[in-house]
Amino acid sequence: MCGIVGFAANDDIRKKLLSSLRKLEYRGYDSSGMSLKIREGTLNIKTAGRIDLLEEKLNSLYLCDDVKTGIAHTRWATHGKPTQSNAHPHTSFDGKIQVVHNGIIENADEIKQMLSAEGIKFVSETDTEAIAHLFAKHYKGSFVEAMLKIRPLLAGSYALAILAKDKPDSIFAVCRKSPLILARGENQNILASDISAVGNEAQLFTVLGDDEMAVITKEDISVFTRDGKKKQAVFIPVPEESTDITKNGFDTFMRKEIDEQGGRVRETLQEGIKNGEIDVNFSGLPVDFLKNIRKVHIAACGSAYHAGIAAKYLVESIAKTECEAVFASELRYKDTHFNENDLMLLISQSGETADTLAALRKAKENNVKTLSIVNNTLSTMERESDFVFRTKAGAEIAVATTKAFSCQLAAVYLLSLSLAKAKGMLTKEDEAGAVDTLNKLPVYINSLIQKENEIKTLSKRLSLASSVFFIGRLLDFAAAEEGALKLKEISYIFADSFPAGELKHGTISLIAEGTPVVAIATQEKIFEKTLSNIKEVKARGAFVIAICFEKDAHRLSFCDKVITLPDTPDILSVSLSVVPLQLLSYHTALLLGNDIDKPRNLAKSVTVE
Repeated sequence: MCGIVGFAANDDIRKKLLSSLRKLEYRGYDSSGMSLKIREGTLNIKTAGRIDLLEEKLNSLYLCDDVKTGIAHTRWATHGKPTQSNAHPHTSFDGKIQVVHNGIIENADEIKQMLSAEGIKFVSETDTEAIAHLFAKHYKGSFVEAMLKIRPLLAGSYALAILAKDKPDSIFAVCRKSPLILARGENQNILASDISAVGNEAQLFTVLGDDEMAVITKEDISVFTRDGKKKQAVFIPVPEESTDITKNGFDTFMRKEIDEQGGRVRETLQEGIKNGEIDVNFSGLPVDFLKNIRKVHIAACGSAYHAGIAAKYLVESIAKTECEAVFASELRYKDTHFNENDLMLLISQSGETADTLAALRKAKENNVKTLSIVNNTLSTMERESDFVFRTKAGAEIAVATTKAFSCQLAAVYLLSLSLAKAKGMLTKEDEAGAVDTLNKLPVYINSLIQKENEIKTLSKRLSLASSVFFIGRLLDFAAAEEGALKLKEISYIFADSFPAGELKHGTISLIAEGTPVVAIATQEKIFEKTLSNIKEVKARGAFVIAICFEKDAHRLSFCDKVITLPDTPDILSVSLSVVPLQLLSYHTALLLGNDIDKPRNLAKSVTVE
């Protein structure tokens, strides 16, 4: 989940490296560093902590010449604590090789033992240092030949950028199961973990494939196949959305991205609604296949999994089709019984989530069709899936997702309706009603953002709590899960979520006088049941914040605070109830003084298991 970047250019690259690293901080920010090619050789600068500290170190050095070749890294710690010695780049035993790495080398301990037996000393706790030493041992002037020798010795995932002392104007690159892009700019060539890091510096880019290799100089980018043969890479224009990574006047990216949700949801929905009807082909899945789907398997992680929980209820209720949502980290190892008429639905903002990619590959091994809902241009998941629906969330920088989650929900609404339509279960009248409601959804989302000051008043109460509980049933449970995760992610307050009916089966023992409970009650057919559960916690002294439709507010007047949603069909409730939950978490974290865009221990794109 680290971020890497490299420039080979005609002019000085130091500010470009720093700027690109800042755009990659969502991938990790425990430590950072860079290797710069200077007249005397290679200069390594590393520091624990944020990139501001790295910039201070860099600015304290006087370099008489421009730096035109260099690589840099921002780290999310896996092997070893976030210290300066564990920060990248890592140097080989002979001092001739510098390496930055995103991924995990699973057999690093075995490699370390082998190299230590040969007298090579390790100075860090990282798996990456093993790569530096191993590469130096086999490097005889040809990057490709060296990689062909060491690649069979490396187990795991990696995206590598390497500098060699004897090639001062070159950067070597290779990747396996970890994303790496190559880009061409004006008088410069670039590599990076993500196009968003260098969008302003590049005009064209390509994605390096698994086990492919590249040599980057300021004049050219040479790409080689996994067999070491030179190939002609196809470069495409950089997406416009990758060039606009700003806060647009907001204090944080998260608050900006909350504000963008209505517009982004509208754009996503437009992809599946044509001429006032649900486009049954919006996902690319053939109608004949949709019609005969036996079961939908959903694999996702984190917030995307919560969108998957919502999808399960929607597919079952709207399309009357069996559906199962499973954590991708579990599905990749569990015994799943597939059928040729099944569909595997993968949901991921980045399209690079390691566990979800593994679930995708498991489905393909079993000849199951795969559909991915992703938000990242040319991601691995997009390239490997049979069918893809790319949401229109745009670049999402804050680690805690908001607009990408809302766009995922919009996508699963469209999928559920198109599946129902293909199966002949959607009447013209129901379809017209669904389209009308979906078209109003962005307006409703924006109206809830306008309630920010009302929601903000509750944040002080939550900021003083040691724990907060979120409850709901059916689709409300999906919202409760997402609300609890948001609060945990950015406020660091313990939060738990569960179906409201499970309260009396143990968890109610944790409810004491003043314990905050966020209760979501929008599902009409079980409203009375949820109401009963809310009364149970209220009777035990809980401070209850209820979220419901406007028409039901009077039924929840006994709660300490009621946040109302515009009245809509309750199948769309998650898209609405999640907005006040996002704002509640945001303002609680703000009161606590936390770094909202970069919460501790987290990274945006989880590219390692």
